[in-house]
Amino acid sequence: MRQVIITAAAAIALSACTATVTSGEPPVATIAQPSVTTTTTTPPLSKEAAAKHYLAIVKPYNEALERLEQAINNGKPIDVQRGAATETLQANEEQIRQLKAALWPEDIRTAVDELVAESGKAQEFWRKASEAQTRDQVVEQVRAALKHDGTAAAKTIRERLELAKYDERDYGGS
Repeated sequence: MRQVIITAAAAIALSACTATVTSGEPPVATIAQPSVTTTTTTPPLSKEAAAKHYLAIVKPYNEALERLEQAINNGKPIDVQRGAATETLQANEEQIRQLKAALWPEDIRTAVDELVAESGKAQEFWRKASEAQTRDQVVEQVRAALKHDGTAAAKTIRERLELAKYDERDYGGS
């Protein structure tokens, strides 16, 4: 039994070596080198960087939402309202993607996760608004989407990052 184990160990050791023969030269043994894997951990964003990044992420969505609200309130044609709803849908999708991708400071991660979850719930209603056939249908879907606007989570994020309170005038609202 001991002979079998020694033979097996020798076979395994030799399997890490290969011989290369070229014409007219003696064989050269090549020994496989173990691979080295290094892991680096990217630190979370600083509070200041997180604040700037957060505002940059949410700006397109907030602007799209303001344009949609203005299209509805100003009685724009249904195709304009649907277009604005589609823009809001797409901006929210991108906002979700970017919020998930960022390395947030520990004290806002839970709030960011909550905002992502609420924003995800709103997507169905933004899609329905983008497909609506009447102004009333658009309004109904927008109201449903806004029930998932993540206000509490966004307020927590803004407070912890020492940002000003949300003001729709910052995004084109009146």
